[in-house]
Amino acid sequence: MDDYIKLPKFSDIFANKLNLVAIENSINSSQITKGYSPNKDQNGLFYYESTQEVTNTVRSLLPENLSNCGEVSFCRIIGGIVPHKDHDCKSKINIYLRAGKAQTIFFDDPGIPGSSYHGDDRHNIYNYKRDNLRISSRFVAEDNDVYLLDTSRIHCVILPPNEYRIIVSISFTEFYADIFDRLV
Repeated sequence: MDDYIKLPKFSDIFANKLNLVAIENSINSSQITKGYSPNKDQNGLFYYESTQEVTNTVRSLLPENLSNCGEVSFCRIIGGIVPHKDHDCKSKINIYLRAGKAQTIFFDDPGIPGSSYHGDDRHNIYNYKRDNLRISSRFVAEDNDVYLLDTSRIHCVILPPNEYRIIVSISFTEFYADIFDRLV
């Protein structure tokens, strides 16, 4: 099974229903609910609580068998994200409202025993060094693209300088293959 799949039939549906400006304003005026900045330099991945309006809209646009599953949140990525695995979810649907010309890269798991957490972060493992990893796949999302990602795999995001991402993310505790089957 792949590390990700583009969901083109959802791109137009979500793009026409989600307001990027309103979501960015919400992000700018709310507190970070989770933040992952391994270098503590204000770069990294930052989660914000979704508004009830966006959560309801997203849920109404998902297939009925997924409409009550997953946690909907807003995300902003600044400066990229180092290689990691997500631990509180196994898969995500990401709606890239502002893709930022970023590259999402997936890696083969090197099977390194004894992986450790970085600092206080209990969400992701950040001790994977890119030069020790072999790329398995990659993609560059465009604005309004929708992708299903296997976040249980090692992945990172590389952003060009002065770019950032805004995403509406739906995190699932179910595995990628299970969500994929429910989308088809």
